[in-house]
Amino acid sequence: MSVDVQRLTRAGIRAIEKDLESELLEKRREIRQLESAIETLSELAEGDPSVFPTEVAYTYTATRGKGEYVTKEEELLLEDPGSAEAAAKRLEKRLGRFGRLRDQMVERLKHRRKTVREAKSELKDFVHGTDGLVSEVLATLH
Repeated sequence: MSVDVQRLTRAGIRAIEKDLESELLEKRREIRQLESAIETLSELAEGDPSVFPTEVAYTYTATRGKGEYVTKEEELLLEDPGSAEAAAKRLEKRLGRFGRLRDQMVERLKHRRKTVREAKSELKDFVHGTDGLVSEVLATLH
């Protein structure tokens, strides 16, 4: 029975590790993507007016509640070159704040990754500690 619990626990930890690594990669790309969005908006502002109306979307890190970080997506509907220019300036102005929040979220993700790795190293002890509990639950169910 402990072998099954150990397999399930390992699978869960692997899934959590994979999710954390994916989030870290996404966060590392975020600033480059924001800079690319600014560049796109600037090009639209200086380009052909016949491409309007058009949409531009970008993601950024934000806070929700106390100490909780989330990734938000913003979609802009641009009606003319002036709205593209204003959006580029607004995004460029917010880039520093987005960068700080992203850095804080990366640190939080690294801390979670460290915690998961520590839990992984103590997996055998955890599984042995659950043997009695699992046996009791199964006995109760029968």
